[in-house]
Amino acid sequence: MTQKKRKKFGLFYGSVFSLLLIAFIVLFYFIILVSTTPKSFPFVTYKIEEILQKKFGVNNVGLANSYISFTRYGTLKVAATSLKIIYGDKAEKQVFIIPRVESEFSLLNFFLLRFQPIKIKLTNPNIVIDDLQKFQPAQTDEVINKPSHLSLITGLLSSISKGDNPIENFEIENAKLLIRSPKFATEILLKKSQIKATTKNKILNISAQNQISFDANKGDVNLDSNCRFSGHDDNLKCDLFLKNFIPDSISALHPKLSHLGKISASFNANVSLEVKDRELKNVAFKIKAEKGNFEFLDFFGHKMDFSSFSASGDYDSKLNILNLSEIETDFASNLAEMNSAAKPHLSMSLIISGLFEEQNRFDFYIKLRNVFNDELEKFWPASLEAEGSRAWVIEHIKGGLIKNAYAKFSLIFDDKKNHLGHLAKMDSEVIFSGLNLNYSSDFPAITDLSGIAGFTQDGMKITVYGGNVLNSKISDGLVAIDDFSAKKVILKIAGKLAGHAADGLKHANNSPEFFTTVEKFLNGNAQSDFEVRIPLSDKITLKNSYIAANSTVVGVNNEYVSGGVIIHVKKDVSSFNFITDLDLTAAELLAKTFGVTKKSQTESALSFVVDTRNAEKILIKNINLWRKEEKDQRPAIITGSTSFETSPFAISAINLSNRNFGGNDYSLFYSFDSKNSAQKIFIKGQKFNFIPATWQKSNRDSFDVASRQIQVSLNRVDMLRGKFLRNFHLSANCVNGICYKASARANYSKQKILNLQANKLPKKNFATIEGRVGDIGYLAEGLGISNVVSGGDAKVKLKNSALNKKPVLEGEITIDTNITFYETPTVKRLAKNDLFSRVKDKIFSSEKTTFDSVKLEFVLQDKVLNVKSLIANNYKIGITAKGELDLKNDLYQFKGMIIPGFLINNLFGIGKIPLIGNVISGILTGGEGGGLFGIRYEYVKKKGQKEGEFKTDKLTSFVPSTIQNLFD
Repeated sequence: MTQKKRKKFGLFYGSVFSLLLIAFIVLFYFIILVSTTPKSFPFVTYKIEEILQKKFGVNNVGLANSYISFTRYGTLKVAATSLKIIYGDKAEKQVFIIPRVESEFSLLNFFLLRFQPIKIKLTNPNIVIDDLQKFQPAQTDEVINKPSHLSLITGLLSSISKGDNPIENFEIENAKLLIRSPKFATEILLKKSQIKATTKNKILNISAQNQISFDANKGDVNLDSNCRFSGHDDNLKCDLFLKNFIPDSISALHPKLSHLGKISASFNANVSLEVKDRELKNVAFKIKAEKGNFEFLDFFGHKMDFSSFSASGDYDSKLNILNLSEIETDFASNLAEMNSAAKPHLSMSLIISGLFEEQNRFDFYIKLRNVFNDELEKFWPASLEAEGSRAWVIEHIKGGLIKNAYAKFSLIFDDKKNHLGHLAKMDSEVIFSGLNLNYSSDFPAITDLSGIAGFTQDGMKITVYGGNVLNSKISDGLVAIDDFSAKKVILKIAGKLAGHAADGLKHANNSPEFFTTVEKFLNGNAQSDFEVRIPLSDKITLKNSYIAANSTVVGVNNEYVSGGVIIHVKKDVSSFNFITDLDLTAAELLAKTFGVTKKSQTESALSFVVDTRNAEKILIKNINLWRKEEKDQRPAIITGSTSFETSPFAISAINLSNRNFGGNDYSLFYSFDSKNSAQKIFIKGQKFNFIPATWQKSNRDSFDVASRQIQVSLNRVDMLRGKFLRNFHLSANCVNGICYKASARANYSKQKILNLQANKLPKKNFATIEGRVGDIGYLAEGLGISNVVSGGDAKVKLKNSALNKKPVLEGEITIDTNITFYETPTVKRLAKNDLFSRVKDKIFSSEKTTFDSVKLEFVLQDKVLNVKSLIANNYKIGITAKGELDLKNDLYQFKGMIIPGFLINNLFGIGKIPLIGNVISGILTGGEGGGLFGIRYEYVKKKGQKEGEFKTDKLTSFVPSTIQNLFD
């Protein structure tokens, strides 16, 4: 029995050994066979087809051949050629054509006939996707029931996850993905892909490293991913990591992505996505780029260079909303670089609704910092026109810095309307400083503004904390437009001013000449509040604007007013009139030209209307200046109007009536026609208080005119030092420098008269002026010419001609009655001269001297008095002079002699020659030893000298042969 068992066991072991030996020989032969050259086995090809058919369907798999070889690390490699897989259902078929696919198996699984590969490698596959499905929200049954690529992908992953042993390693080299549709076609090259997969309890984990080329002319994109697929609920979650992603490279993948072609930058990104129930549920991402640019000209209008870019957001497929929750970047700025300032910084969020629909809504929330206002056009999106707000702000606001700004707005883009953005709503706020607002050439610019500006699609509101207008500081300011879409868009400007008093009135006319004039009269400081409302149109007009201002002015100090003034100015819409009221109670009035004087704290006011309908000629009408009764004065009032041309400044008309100001009672009319160079002056009344120095000052720079007409008729003219004229009448009609008809008449002093007549003879180019003037000393004192002269009646005989249409007066004035001159400080200064000091006391007896004869021959032209000869004489002394006096520049040059009076009498043939010794007691006698006989003098004041220079030479003898010798 034992022997039999041994025989059976020996037979069994021998059989097994034999089989193992045969298997080893076969395996050895097989290894030798496949290790040298890959061999094709129909059985293997059949098995591969059988496996693929189970997964993709019997009619969806095609395979040309398969080959087997042995790898050096102990696995079998099975390579299939010309593999074709059609995947999907009847609604959508996709074709995968793979020229060569390799798979590796463990030897154990292979001999156990378990053909589950541990590695698959695809080389040079071509994958064609036709009619790329548009991502759409679930809206209709048709859309819901139509399979998508996501359903195909999740279906494939589900089938893999159910297997006990998934493909652990999957490699692809040089795969071409061709995406086609009726409208476009594009190709993506997957240069290298390594995928590793593990499964446990129907949980499939896949990690991948990919190198993708979307565009051969741009760098490769590195895409790494980690995905987890649950076969329990078909839930897929993936984390993607992109490096060197260039948006422009995928702009051709789909028409909806075409706008990415306008972005030039290299991005790194992290993306997390979830697919549930075979639909894309959520996508979250973070993106960064060191630098780049984009060029959305329909939106920003300029190419925008940026740096330090970062963004994060998510996409909700159910709501079809892309939420870019955080975008941060710095923008390039030439002005920031020039000023070594911080770059403009953008913080932004964007929600895009209806991303893959024909109509998209973009909801923006943008924050900007450090934007130079001169670059505002670059940063203010062109789509945010808001009925002209963007264009208006860019045109009228210059300079300065926008420190902080935010904008909330919505744009709607419609494919049917060529992607033009429509502004649905807008709300923005800007914190700014240093801005300049120049809203019209008719008004002064507002500079160095700081504050907060708010904008909506309807209007704007700018709160001004500070700024400047002209020489005043602005506070508590407001610039607003309530409704951009209104039929008449109104710009409102209001605030408070502190500064120069003239600044408020300067809004009446924005010309330098007008500014200069206003500053002359309103030179104090003011605290003001103002309000301006301006209708905005292609041409802003002063007429349609509303202007109101209230000012409290202190420190006014000019030739007319000193003290404080309260001013109210208002101009209504559709009016050219600035209604102005001034409370002058706290001011002292000093306008002596018109006799307008008032003490401070005496109740007084001035009202008038400034008519600006003609910008070149301002009319001031309805003038009403009144002063309450004072202790020594009656109530006074001035009424009337005036007008002046603004460039150059010139008074064109005055029409005033003065009752009791300065003791006056008269009416004055003045006009100047600049076109015809014609002037008219009419004065009529009971009493006129003439203050010569004031009138001389006001007429110091008077201009020549082609024609001048004067009519004055006054019962009384009060002058200085109690002097006055009675029944004064003056008339003159002068053309081109010649007074064809003129007369002057008056009574004064003790039955003295003024009577001068001018007439132009026919066919003569000059007029003669003849008449008499009584008591020259009285007139000289009353007119403020001199208070050291008394007496002297004069005979006047002059000729009035013209040179270059300017008047020329020449002739002689003879004083034929005694005229007395009193010693003056000037004479005392001249006495410092040794020679003159020796004769001064003989000339001035008791500090005065009287001449019984004075004769003056002169020419007056262009404010230069040319004295041809002046001879003053009495029986003691004779004085001669000739030279020039420049009245305009206060320069002079005279020379002459001081000699014994008998010589003058002898030459003139006046009386008998007195005995020398009896007349001057030895002085000016000459005689033995060469004593002093006379003095030759020269009195000169040149430009730059404060006082004239007086020089003398002595005369030891003098025998004149002609009168001219008296001056040489």
